[in-house]
Amino acid sequence: MYNDEMPRTPYGWRTIPARREPDPTAQAAIAHMRRRRAAGAGFGSIAAWLNAQRIRGQPTYPPPEGTRWHARTVQRILERKERS
Repeated sequence: MYNDEMPRTPYGWRTIPARREPDPTAQAAIAHMRRRRAAGAGFGSIAAWLNAQRIRGQPTYPPPEGTRWHARTVQRILERKERS
């Protein structure tokens, strides 16, 4: 749920009362995305791989439980990580 004091938690992180910490499972998924991208894979290919592996997003970040990854979601996550 959205909290006025702390914006939506980005994929790869989890909110523990009033602070954020890395989510090890999501961080591992991001590492796989980055390796595949560095090897030349497109965002759609990475999304297909995540779906085939049944890797899910956090409930607070697309794709929530029960939905599928899309190329644009992967692109946003990787672009955010590159800016960090």
